[in-house]
Amino acid sequence: MRHGLWAGVPNCHPHRFRHTYALYRFREGMDPATVQKTLGHSDLTMTRRYMDVVDADVAEAKRLHSPLDRLKLRG
Repeated sequence: MRHGLWAGVPNCHPHRFRHTYALYRFREGMDPATVQKTLGHSDLTMTRRYMDVVDADVAEAKRLHSPLDRLKLRG
């Protein structure tokens, strides 16, 4: 943690690096099985937790960029 403080990275710990790694890999399109293996998960249960975060990102992006949501319909 002291290295994180020195570098100005808040809440710095090993799990944060694993979490960040998983999220970036999913956002870049890496498949779940490869992420699972690189993180050393024995099954997809834990890996799915990271996938859920990315799914929420996708849902938010769809909402923000939906052409229908940007239409100004008269009611």
